[in-house]
Amino acid sequence: MYVQTEKYKDFGRKLITKVRAKWTPPPYFFHLAKGGHVEAARLHIDSKYFAHLDLKKFFNSCRRSRVVRALKSIGFKQRQALECSSDSLVRLGGERVIPYGFTQSPILASICLHHSALGNEMACLHDEGKKVSLYVDDIVVSGDTEAEVEGLVDRLIKSAENARFALAHDKVSGTQPEITPFNLVLANNKLELSAEQYAEFKTRVAADPASAVAQGTIRYAGFVNPSQAATL
Repeated sequence: MYVQTEKYKDFGRKLITKVRAKWTPPPYFFHLAKGGHVEAARLHIDSKYFAHLDLKKFFNSCRRSRVVRALKSIGFKQRQALECSSDSLVRLGGERVIPYGFTQSPILASICLHHSALGNEMACLHDEGKKVSLYVDDIVVSGDTEAEVEGLVDRLIKSAENARFALAHDKVSGTQPEITPFNLVLANNKLELSAEQYAEFKTRVAADPASAVAQGTIRYAGFVNPSQAATL
């Protein structure tokens, strides 16, 4: 995790504003939308089968050439794209890559993904009416049959390979009637805190029920599942 100075945090915020003026994230990029990971999961609640894929070292997979191409694709001039990328990347293993921790890292990585073979495939799925959601480096797809979802997963795996985005295969859930993305349990007409998350929240609230931390925890739990929140 890298930490920016205040000067470069300000640069990052200004760059985000410039990017937002030129690019509108697709609606299934939930880390750039209101509701975040909870809505990324809730999108699928009417489905019967689900799968969860995880991009391995997502930010670090975005090297300088990819970032420059992505910025140019949304209207940045070559020189401007080069300058912006220079102040947004760090050297890692001999390559200049997007780091974890910079203010502008999520939106830059998102542009890189959007303008890749994987991003194109996700757009195709969305346009076909398939349920697909992204939260930073986590992808969830769902459908009404196991075969349908397995087909979606196969398409995403192939396009990720074409885009040179590696998948964390130990975190790929496979097609199941219930999965646990984002510390949530997701199934047909069911969205709730995982057992581990619920236990952690229960302990946190019990420690000081009137504290701002406890009240924030209860509000978040209520956003996920009001019945669970009522028992914290």
